[in-house]
Amino acid sequence: MEESSVDLGFIYNSQHRLKLKKMIPFFSEWSKQNQVSIGLYTLADLNLEQLKTKGIIIHNGNVINGLLKVPIFNFNFALHTTNNNRKKMRYLRKNEKIVIINPINSFNQTILFDMLSSFPTYLPFLFPYESFTKEKLEDALETKKKAILLKEKSFLPPKIIQVKKAESNVFEIFYGQNKQTIKEEIMDYLSKVIQDKPYLILKGEDLLTWKGLPLEVRIYVQKNNEGKWRIGEKLVKRSLLAKNSVYTASLEEVFKESMLQDHLKKVELLEQVSLNVFSALDFYIPFLGHCFLDFVFDHEGNPYVLYIGGWDTDHLLFRLDDETSAVECMKSAFSYLLELKNQAKEEKRDSTCG
Repeated sequence: MEESSVDLGFIYNSQHRLKLKKMIPFFSEWSKQNQVSIGLYTLADLNLEQLKTKGIIIHNGNVINGLLKVPIFNFNFALHTTNNNRKKMRYLRKNEKIVIINPINSFNQTILFDMLSSFPTYLPFLFPYESFTKEKLEDALETKKKAILLKEKSFLPPKIIQVKKAESNVFEIFYGQNKQTIKEEIMDYLSKVIQDKPYLILKGEDLLTWKGLPLEVRIYVQKNNEGKWRIGEKLVKRSLLAKNSVYTASLEEVFKESMLQDHLKKVELLEQVSLNVFSALDFYIPFLGHCFLDFVFDHEGNPYVLYIGGWDTDHLLFRLDDETSAVECMKSAFSYLLELKNQAKEEKRDSTCG
């Protein structure tokens, strides 16, 4: 079978094939509008030695299945969980002739928190944190009476454990929407949940609630075609501290309902913190193009970073009745990748003329 050359590549997880099919008409339209060819493929199908793969090829609006060469410019929508796929991604990242935007979409939270902590500006938006040990948890519960336990690394944003000390040797543990009162050695219970996995202790505040559960907000940030971070969608949702849900209410509406004053200023603060965080992380992590921040809030509405992720492999935007936000998210990735290609073409032309 003869392989095709394409201008832009988009890597996806095979289990998300149905979601991708919804986007093919839009990729087809963008391909035609911008006169570029597109390849959609998985790492499972990639022949690493030949840098060829089976995939969906879109050219001039036409869509076919075929064999394609891995293009120079690629955007990774996938979370790679198998050793084989991670090996392939490492190889692509090290190939100097290939650009992969968002090569990693799941981060070690301790490392990212440490990065942000090196900038004093971001300390007000981080809970005091340290690696989990029995002694450190006991100290946190003794001094703060409460703590949040965050898994250091997981392939998907994990459920978070909240621990509160109700009285001497009596603890309330919240895991998702489940609550248990423990009147025994707390570590006996937690060891069954944690299972020797690395966790962080976030020395928490009382969290602002909305409709009876802690308020969670996800802010998406993406690079525009000039390579500058911009705010994407702002979602009020439940996933880390309760059962997965996405709400249609706007962040402004929820803040107005939940906070006593200055709710619009709180929204502006949240947006600015999100933009600044990823501008800072750019210094440490190359080739980021799309990320998100999950926030919770104290009772005064002050935001705290709870989780940092890359491309949203939960696809929360696809759960909205109106998929406009999901389409805009994909279009932003497409536009950024296209601009990188155009810049490289311009630089090559300038060097030739020089």
